[in-house]
Amino acid sequence: MTNFLLLSSEQQKMQLLLLLYACTMCIIMLFANGTGDEGDSVYHFLFAKYAGQYPAHFFDHWAKPLYVLLAFPFAQIGFNGVKLMNIGWSTLSIWRTYQIAQHAKISTAWMAPLLLCSMPMFNSLTLSGLTEPMFAAWLSSALYFLLKEKWKTAILLLSFLPFIRSEGLLVLGWAMLYLLWAKQYRLLPLLLVGHIGYGIAGSWVHGDVSWVFTKMSYATWDSAYGKGTWLHFIERLPEIVGSPLAMMFYCGLLLLVVQVWKLILREHSKQESSFVWLIWGTAFLYFFAHTAFWALGIFNSFGMLRVMVGIAPLLAVVLLQQMQFLLEWIDQSNIRQWCLYILFAAIVIYPFTGHTYAYAWKRDFMLRADQQAQTSIPVWLKKNKPDYTQRRFYYEASYLSVLLEHDWWNPNQHRRIRGAFELNEFQKGDILIWDDWFAVVEGLCEWEPLEKDKRFQVIYTTSAKDPWNNDRTTKVLEFVGDSN
Repeated sequence: MTNFLLLSSEQQKMQLLLLLYACTMCIIMLFANGTGDEGDSVYHFLFAKYAGQYPAHFFDHWAKPLYVLLAFPFAQIGFNGVKLMNIGWSTLSIWRTYQIAQHAKISTAWMAPLLLCSMPMFNSLTLSGLTEPMFAAWLSSALYFLLKEKWKTAILLLSFLPFIRSEGLLVLGWAMLYLLWAKQYRLLPLLLVGHIGYGIAGSWVHGDVSWVFTKMSYATWDSAYGKGTWLHFIERLPEIVGSPLAMMFYCGLLLLVVQVWKLILREHSKQESSFVWLIWGTAFLYFFAHTAFWALGIFNSFGMLRVMVGIAPLLAVVLLQQMQFLLEWIDQSNIRQWCLYILFAAIVIYPFTGHTYAYAWKRDFMLRADQQAQTSIPVWLKKNKPDYTQRRFYYEASYLSVLLEHDWWNPNQHRRIRGAFELNEFQKGDILIWDDWFAVVEGLCEWEPLEKDKRFQVIYTTSAKDPWNNDRTTKVLEFVGDSN
């Protein structure tokens, strides 16, 4: 009975933490106008917002069909709607982190969700339109149900994971190996439910049921963004989880070797083996896969750090075990416990220290510099080009669609710069908005040749400095026609 009361008390504290986290993030949302990032976050929001007008969005592989479906009602509220949705997903991730740590019989299981809450990028991306928070909650839920041997629920959840993020395919493959190891052969076909369901449902858009494989946006053996180094994610881990947790990760890598060795020698109990397979195995498979994708320059990888937020709940549990593993050399249990608490306190306090990888309000929660600069464009247009709502616009920065209240897919309102010069369908009075990132990288439009094109006239320039003191410039040009 005593144990039950203690467990209940700890669970109540966790529930209080969930409520506190959700309320805090909602308050921050009201004061922070940021979008998490200025590209994909906004683009995902636009796909969800306009899905009612373009039902094909519900079956768009890049936009992620399940994300669009679940985000659709929230996106109708506005960008804060998808932020609110992601607050819900991140809150669920925190709860699953606690449940997984508790299932693993970690004596200080309550620390795991607090470690997750201490990861700066986990929180900053919660206030975005990105898919990582949903993926993290969905993945951690499915793995928790697998640990509890709620087989059908877990496998059905996993079968739909690739329709939130493409890495779900990796997890499906790993889950298949786990089911073989666990001798759950009859459940293997359930891994295909998501693909079969979406294949049939989306066949009216794509013409056949195989679109779930043939239309994958990242199924390419190269990357438009080049490639990086094998140590990219290791070196920049402090930016994701904070410096103290990153140091813990580096020091605790020995535990990974120990866990794998015990698994090979079958020294683990069945429950411990399942935990190593599902939590450690999934986390490191995901981490290594992204490392390889960027180092080899394949699958259109850009080496984005934010992808690791997808496994943040797993990392929190792994890091807690690493902390305890590193302190095992201390013989006296009371001293070991105090060291654990001091280390834990340092990790939790770190995000508020102002260190390079700690929270920075403007960098993490407010609009990026290019977005800040672009907020002046509608104001200038209303004053100087009052008929701008009747004109066609060309631009690549998706946030401009939010500012200008444009339907990104309506060619009478917006067209992309990419390919526009080859089509050459410009009309007198068209507005082209060039920015120093998206127009260049996505639109393949460098400033120098555009500046020399006398058919366009610069009518407005705006810029703002980013946290690294770089000028982020956006130029508004008007198509005035041929100079002849």
